[in-house]
Amino acid sequence: MNVLIKSAHLSGEVTVPSSKSEAHRYMICAALSDKVTDVVIHGICSDIEATADCLSALGAGVVRTDFGYRITPVSKTSKDALLKCRDSGSTLRFLIPVSAALGADADFYMEGKLHERPLYPLDAELLRHGVTLDKIGRTLSVRGKLSSNSFHIDGSVSSQFISGILMALPVLGGGIVILEGKVESVDYIKITIDAMKVFGVDVSFEGNVLTVPAKGFTSPGRVTVCGDWSGASFWIAAGALSENGITCKGIDLSSTQGDRRILDVLTAMGAEIEYGYDSVTVKKTYLHATDTDATHIPDAVPVISVLCAIAEGRSHITGAARLRLKESDRLAVMSELLRAMGASVTELKDGLIIDGAGSLNGAVIDAHNDHRIAMSAAIASMMCNGDVTVTGAECVSKSYSAFWDDFVSLGAVIETCKL
Repeated sequence: MNVLIKSAHLSGEVTVPSSKSEAHRYMICAALSDKVTDVVIHGICSDIEATADCLSALGAGVVRTDFGYRITPVSKTSKDALLKCRDSGSTLRFLIPVSAALGADADFYMEGKLHERPLYPLDAELLRHGVTLDKIGRTLSVRGKLSSNSFHIDGSVSSQFISGILMALPVLGGGIVILEGKVESVDYIKITIDAMKVFGVDVSFEGNVLTVPAKGFTSPGRVTVCGDWSGASFWIAAGALSENGITCKGIDLSSTQGDRRILDVLTAMGAEIEYGYDSVTVKKTYLHATDTDATHIPDAVPVISVLCAIAEGRSHITGAARLRLKESDRLAVMSELLRAMGASVTELKDGLIIDGAGSLNGAVIDAHNDHRIAMSAAIASMMCNGDVTVTGAECVSKSYSAFWDDFVSLGAVIETCKL
């Protein structure tokens, strides 16, 4: 699907969908717990559906309901199951160690560019613990059962590897994870710790050691997934370009989700921000350049780079090397996008240097099947002197199925088109 966007003034209120980061974790904990759990999710996206399908394949009872999912724990592990991960990196990386802890001997099928994303050092650590991983094309075969509950893993590669091991450890009777090197995306590890606590497992995090007690998951009966700060970041950024402002509702201001830090970036850029009980309102002011260390907010970099292209002065984004290993090489693709719109961008190994232009030009943007690129292009259209066409716009369903509907509800003018 291709979407043509007319430049328009956006304003109003939008309720963001539930956090897919939190939803993945709650669903996995529920599938490994002692009794049925109702997981309440507003706005189910493709990635969450992938986790639901994979948990079902492992032997959990997963039923779609009006409020989200009702999950019955795994009582008998399905052997030789085929887990269709779609292109969800979280689903794959979380469930590899979980399936190995269950001794499932599972095959994971990967779509999109997921099969190109690295599994090291997780694969090496699992091999050290009696598990083999064999990848042929888009299928990853995981064989064997985890034989120990003490793990060492590099914290600078992917927090998803760490989270997957943490959620597997209660199945093994508890254990420890020792983190080596610089730990990045630490907030995502904290989301995992918080989710496990909801299901009765208190993980301690002291220094570089995570300790999981010898205690299984216990269901709270019903759990509600809070709003998604990653999705909210697009409307928060849009608010900084809106004369009348945009209000994001349904978010937890005390959340451990890392992308809440976009508010710190916008504060540094000079945006006007008002806080409510479960909402934040952002209005347009004079935006000036800023330097951003994206170590803990990698998912927010695409839309932050859009704001940098508008702001006065030269902005630097660093600490974002991992973005080259996402659904697309997001540093290269955002450079391509902003240059197509007339901005001056220098691509670094781990970031971007952007000279603000005040306004941008209309362009045809290839989303590269990357949801965050498509949504960033939509926000950029607010400041474009001309139409913006986004090709492959349906990719937003990966994380935010209702994005285009919410975009229109705020005043956007769009139409589907052919090139």
